[in-house]
Amino acid sequence: MVEHTKCWEFFDCKKEDCPVFKTKQAACWAVFGTPCQDKIQGNFFEKLEGCLKCGFFRSNKSLIDVQSILELVGKQWKIIVKDLEETNKIMVGRELRMIELKKEINKLRNEHGQRSRYDASFLEEND
Repeated sequence: MVEHTKCWEFFDCKKEDCPVFKTKQAACWAVFGTPCQDKIQGNFFEKLEGCLKCGFFRSNKSLIDVQSILELVGKQWKIIVKDLEETNKIMVGRELRMIELKKEINKLRNEHGQRSRYDASFLEEND
């Protein structure tokens, strides 16, 4: 097996808290949390622009095969979609609760002879 230069060797890096420091991992672009460009990097999507400009990334074209990049992108895309779905579920739940509360406020105000505070006409078709 061919030994490839590691990013920490390439840059003579001494950042011991880096997740790839002193490891056999040569593809640092595939690792979350690397401290590239004096900033902790996120996932591959978040750090891609920096990686494309990085001398180490560009000098290791033999390590960069399209299939592994697409697999990495696919995995990270699934995580992003899952996070978005969870966020959407929370947001819709909160919005539905707000509608319930507004309806309740309107009902209480009407019971006390006051006019409704919130326009709920858009709900009439769905009730």
